[in-house]
Amino acid sequence: MGAQQLITHRNTNKKVQSVDEGITAATYAVTPTNPAFACHGQDAVLIKSPNPIVAEKRIGGSVARQSITKTREVNRVTYRGKLMTADEALLAWCANTAAGDGTCDDSRTFFYSWDTDGGTETFEQFLGCKPESWSLSIDGSGFIILQIEMSCKTITIDTSGPTIGAGSYGTPLTGTPLAHIDSGAAPFTYNSGALEVRNFSISGVNTMGPQDSLGSISDLYRKVTQQSYSGTAVIFKSDDTEDTDARARTERTAVYVIDTGQITMTMTRFSFMPSGEDLSGDNADVTMENKNFECDVVAIT
Repeated sequence: MGAQQLITHRNTNKKVQSVDEGITAATYAVTPTNPAFACHGQDAVLIKSPNPIVAEKRIGGSVARQSITKTREVNRVTYRGKLMTADEALLAWCANTAAGDGTCDDSRTFFYSWDTDGGTETFEQFLGCKPESWSLSIDGSGFIILQIEMSCKTITIDTSGPTIGAGSYGTPLTGTPLAHIDSGAAPFTYNSGALEVRNFSISGVNTMGPQDSLGSISDLYRKVTQQSYSGTAVIFKSDDTEDTDARARTERTAVYVIDTGQITMTMTRFSFMPSGEDLSGDNADVTMENKNFECDVVAIT
């Protein structure tokens, strides 16, 4: 075997970016005319997960499969990137209540491109993207990471890319990604009182109803039908208030400031789950409450 030119992150050309397609079945998986794309995150990636479904042909008298016929295709793509202040709209798209434009009722076209060492630019486009689930993780050691698992109708890989017309490609985001220190002191409040936390994470699920009609390889349309949210908070224990609420499954309002004056997450009908803390002398750490939680509504503002 001979040596070959290798593809690495150095071959990246256009950064991960997207544009709103609209909220109707007619605009689903259709990149708008003259699109104004916007870049997302830093060091962002799109990881495709196509799942072609096939029917096997087998016949009596032979142990070998004779052929396969592709009958459906269920495509998914994962977005993952370091969160930036400019990503507020992207976070709201996947997290906020489905309520028309700017929420998960919208579908989006995502793409990025890379170059071969010969200089040929290759585009990977994902049309009809809708967020099926998402997660946000905040700790004391790294940048805040946003991950979105998306369904998509169509994946295309070519050297022509999206039709831009009078539109524009996105400008890569500059500056430093968000970390826990961008939240300011005591970023988490529960029932209007500050709770000191060591770690915080939240995830959401947008359950969708597909129009998977016979005669079509892919879903003709997808619509969000239910939403749910859950997460974890590692709290510095000071009293029994949160565990008393947890045992009663009392619903409160909780707020997490992600970026002071820029991005705030309000969680409505928020309830902790009970936990048990270890006060053993073998544990030299301060006592922490490792609380799971659920909430019914998330609002990114």
